[in-house]
Amino acid sequence: MNSSTVSPACPKSGTANADQAADAKPARSESSRTASAALALDLLRRCAKELGWTDEALAIHLKNDRDYRGYVNKVFNGLKPLSFTFLESLPDDLLALYYGRRAEQLGSIVVTPIDDIEAAKRQFVSALLALISPALPLKAGAPLKLSLGTPMAAQRSAVR
Repeated sequence: MNSSTVSPACPKSGTANADQAADAKPARSESSRTASAALALDLLRRCAKELGWTDEALAIHLKNDRDYRGYVNKVFNGLKPLSFTFLESLPDDLLALYYGRRAEQLGSIVVTPIDDIEAAKRQFVSALLALISPALPLKAGAPLKLSLGTPMAAQRSAVR
């Protein structure tokens, strides 16, 4: 195949090999994937700690076996891979907290269901303050200086 012909398999690269075309796509670097995985594991560890889940308690929940805590510890410390099966086997409260916090890390707004009127009031006030807070200045500007002896038109042009 001559280099000036374009193959239907990969019109941009001019090659017929689909594997080469897949390799040509810009992908996340290995270091960014590793950093992302480390952040996800750290978040999972913090969520488990916040809810009071120990490695032993998770081992009993996952396999009904205290000896499984070594494996749980290795997963939480990045020595074993965090598989989807392992993640989905975690307790529901831990999963809910983890997925909520992960969504927040990725920029989503997470709203938990409310059970009582006081919680509804707190969420309403919090949302209201969040809506108006960007409109409020973080720091007051310098005071305007106007002299009494200058005509009003000159004062306006000085302010602009």
